[in-house]
Amino acid sequence: MNIATAAILASIATPVGPLTVIAEPETAAVLAAGFTDDSDRLVQSIHPSLRRELRTSTTPGATIADAVEQYFEGDIRSIDAIAVRQRSSALRERGWLELRNVAGGNPISYGGLAERLEVPRGARAAGQICARNAVALFVPCHRVVRSDGSPNHYAWGLGIKVWLLEFEASHS
Repeated sequence: MNIATAAILASIATPVGPLTVIAEPETAAVLAAGFTDDSDRLVQSIHPSLRRELRTSTTPGATIADAVEQYFEGDIRSIDAIAVRQRSSALRERGWLELRNVAGGNPISYGGLAERLEVPRGARAAGQICARNAVALFVPCHRVVRSDGSPNHYAWGLGIKVWLLEFEASHS
């Protein structure tokens, strides 16, 4: 990456494995996050206009690290205040904003997300919104499930999605 400004790259230990976070140092806005230690995979998920040269940091900023720690201690709303930045189509950006309104412990269906976005028969579009989300946990696409309530498809593995859903259900 040969881009002018630097971004923070850090990994936070969680009960389901490392949560790697890429954030802007100036604003502490999260550009990408995922349950992986593969930072290259995360960088590729960031819109090209938001990519920056990475440097390693031991903490992604006290606010982000504190929010993640509080989340995994049971305060599942702690991640709600963390700023995020993603770019894509207008529909995806609206979808990511709406995902931040889905309460932990109360997952919705892909069709339900489509209804919130006023996209008739848009369950597939809702699936793409979730699939293109670069900011796992902070934009909680894991809270979207099939119409029968069963979890499916999660970039970081179905086991992690199930764990997060069960954890949030027990702390909501």
